[in-house]
Order: sequence, then C-alpha cells, then structure tokens
Amino acid sequence: MSAECTDKSSPSDPDLSTLTLGNSIKESKDQVDSLETNPRNLSPTSQGRLNHIVQLLQNQEAKIGMDAKGRPVMQYKDTAPPLNWDASNANVITTPKPEDHKRKVEAFLKLVEYLKQNKPPGGVNLDSSQISKSNWYEEGTEFEKTQKILGTGNSAGDIIVLKDLKKGIEHAQKTIMISVFRKEEIQAWFDLNETGIAPKLIQIRIEGNKVHIHMETLEKVVTLREVIDSHMQTIRSTNPALVRPFSLCVFHGVLSAIQTMHDKNWTHKDLHAGNILLQKESETFIKVRIVDFGLASKVDEKGGLDGIRSDIVEAVRKFTALYANQEFNSAGDLQSGDTWKNELSYATDILQTSLSREERTELFSLVDSSLAIVAAYQTQDVMKKLEEKMTKIDLDEVMKKVVPILFPPCDELFQPVHTHSKGHSSIDAMGGSKDVVDASSAATIENNDILRKLRLEMAIGSDLD
Repeated sequence: MSAECTDKSSPSDPDLSTLTLGNSIKESKDQVDSLETNPRNLSPTSQGRLNHIVQLLQNQEAKIGMDAKGRPVMQYKDTAPPLNWDASNANVITTPKPEDHKRKVEAFLKLVEYLKQNKPPGGVNLDSSQISKSNWYEEGTEFEKTQKILGTGNSAGDIIVLKDLKKGIEHAQKTIMISVFRKEEIQAWFDLNETGIAPKLIQIRIEGNKVHIHMETLEKVVTLREVIDSHMQTIRSTNPALVRPFSLCVFHGVLSAIQTMHDKNWTHKDLHAGNILLQKESETFIKVRIVDFGLASKVDEKGGLDGIRSDIVEAVRKFTALYANQEFNSAGDLQSGDTWKNELSYATDILQTSLSREERTELFSLVDSSLAIVAAYQTQDVMKKLEEKMTKIDLDEVMKKVVPILFPPCDELFQPVHTHSKGHSSIDAMGGSKDVVDASSAATIENNDILRKLRLEMAIGSDLD
C-alpha cells in the first residue's frame, strides 16, 4: 500500500486564501466585530485541518459553538449529547432534593432518548459455548454463585466463580463500579482475546450501576509475586543451577507477552508481579499470562511511549528479582544508570558464590539492553539475545525440576485468593496473594496429618486414600 503526498485539490474544496471569519459577531462584549485571517500563514498541516473544518461546516456536519469562557468549540452532528449524571450514581434510582428534580428528570430523559435512538446493548456474549445466551443473564435462572472466591476486588464486590446452569460450566466474574470503569480495559482485553495472553473474555454486561466482566478461570497458575517471594528461595537452596535458565525463560516469556500487547497497540502500565501469572501447561512447559488491564492505554495516543517504557522497566524489575534476588523498589531506581548498576553490583557481590563472572556479565548486559528500549520494535532485539542463550539450555530438563516446586500437588487443596491494586478490581493474584499463599505453603508441610484429623472429627473417614 502506498500513499501519495501530491497536492490534488478537489473542485469542491473551499478557497482558503479568501476565507474571512465573521462580521458583526456579537456573542459577547469582548469579541471582535470582524476578523480577517490569511490561512496561508498557517503550517501545511493546520491548513489541511482548517480545510476539513470548513467542509464539515458547509456540509452541515458540524457547527461552531461557544464554551463557558466564550471560546469557539466544534460540535459534530454525530456526537451524542453528554448525559448529565453523577457516575457514582449512574443507572440507579435517585431521590434528589426538590430543587434538583427537574435537572434529574431531564438527565433521565436524555438517557432514555439515547437508548431509544442508539439501541446500545446492555451486554455482549462473546462465547456462547461457555455461557448461555440470554437477554439478561440473571442469577437463579442462567447462573448460580459457587462458594469459590478468587479474590477481593474494589467496593463493587469480590472476584467470584459462577456456574452456568444450562452449560454446567464454571467461569469467573469480575465486577467494577461504573464510576471507576475504564473502557480501555475491555478494549485492550478484546484486542488480546485470541492471543492467549489474557484469560478468555466471555461476556460483559451492565447490571444497575455495575459492570460485570465474565472470563475463563485460569487453572494451575501461580503469580510471579509468589514465585519471587517464596519459590525462588527454594530453587536457590535446593538447586541453584536452575536459577539462571529459569530466569531467562520467564524473562523471555514476559517480554514476548509485552511485545504482543505493543503489537496490538496497547500498553499495560501496571505490570506488577501480581499481574503476571505462570501457568502450567505440561510437566515441561510453563506459559506466561497477563491479567488486569484496568490501566491499559493505546500506544499511539498521548503517553504511549511512557507506557512502553513502563512495561519494559517492570519486566526488568522482575528479571533481576529472579536472576539475582534484587527487586528494585520502583521503576525510578532503574532510570539512573549509576543507581541500578550500584544496587545490582551489591546484590551480585552477595551472591557471587552462585553467580559466575560470566553470569554477572550476562545479567548486566541484558538489563542494560532492555533499559535502552524506547520503541516497541526494539524488544525483538533483546528477545533474540535471550533465544540465543536459551538454545544452549535443555529447557525440558530445567522445567521437569522447576514445575514440581512451583506447583506442588498439595497446592490444589487450597483456594487461591486475588489481591486488589491501585483502586481497580483485579485478578492480579489468580495463583494466590503473597500473604495467603505463604500461609498455605507453610500449612502444606503437615497437610496429610491435618486432613486425617479433620476427617476423623467430621466422621468422614479414618485416613487419606
């Protein structure tokens, strides 16, 4: 596909050289009675945009209004009028003061008129093989709540597991108040829905003043937070030779997920260790999954480059935590070359008995290369370096030894709990929050004895099968 940059004006294009704006404009005392302007003094880009505005005005597709300060504002014909409501009380019955009755009634009528004219759905079923088709999807008719709670969300409620009564299939539901809901979360999730990075988005719907997000439940997962805080200590103490290859593998997986997001024109902007999951797909393969897109933003919009930088820096923080047991306190610690090099040098000096000179050089080189990324396409260069190193590693053998540490058989006896971050309901600990998982890990030491006692007390049985 090619684009021609030649100047081919349409016969119907207005002649901007003769454009005169206004005579006897009497919107306020401060406005000028007449104004002549020469568009030729504008930049080519501005001239093109002005030409577009004039065409819209001529075709009656837009008009020029005034804001509260008397400044001109473009109003487009296809722009829906703003709905004047308090988002925290959106879509609920309100009991206003008498002096607010008329304003609230008008706001309600605007909502009804908008629904009548635009006919937006109250929800969208994206996978009818997993969830029943229904205009309302109501509890007791289409689904029932199970006793499983995947975690605490915001004030809208916990992240729970539902069972579809017609399909007999369980799935997770995340609830967000309309007042804090960001459309970008669903837009990013939808764009990534077929990539395998995020949990499968099944359905979205509005109920009252809440947005319900239905998604697949991820099984056999553990958060990177738990891996860093708990399992890496086990790996370092029992088989330190696994640290390097496992760290390289996870770092590659995280960067691959990030590159996929960036290729889809999205940045995550909240890649803390609770939002990165490792999922066991076999005894020799672990997949990186990403959750909670509540702060997601477009790459090509304002702040997009900052978002790319944020995602990469967060990935580096996790990598150094895995490889060298050094998790920087914040992304700011990695902005200064002297700061991160000094701190990482200190950490590797402490671990110099387990990190060879070659490994320390490798660590510094990968961190330095990653922090040099300023554009999405540059991530590929670091990934290629990682792939070259990983070709010399028997990853199947590594994972055979790592997987049992990350996913001990007893763990499935405990229900994982999510955590809540930055005011957004999140599933950032689908494999367990730090406090809960640490407690459960300690409990599994004598798990069989505990179960035997419980069975005896409840007269269920005398021993484990």
